[in-house]
Amino acid sequence: MPTGDVGEVWGGRKAQEYVAGTLERYGTICRLCGLPGADSADHIIARSHGGAVYDYANLRPAHQRCNESRGNRDLTAPVESGLGFFVSG
Repeated sequence: MPTGDVGEVWGGRKAQEYVAGTLERYGTICRLCGLPGADSADHIIARSHGGAVYDYANLRPAHQRCNESRGNRDLTAPVESGLGFFVSG
């Protein structure tokens, strides 16, 4: 997977467009917890690990809270869903 340009930053209008495009392409099921309602785009290979910043091949839908919970950990690392407070039990 290609890496982004050195110094390329995720944010602003361009990031908003890529979030919308990611949700349009892949739907709104969070790739981290499997629940519907994703509202952000998670970088499969974290930007801090050389993942492409603006490349749909490196983006998948995620809830903002799940995305923040994952941080820049590898995909094989267990991630606790950021939506745990919605589930009773």
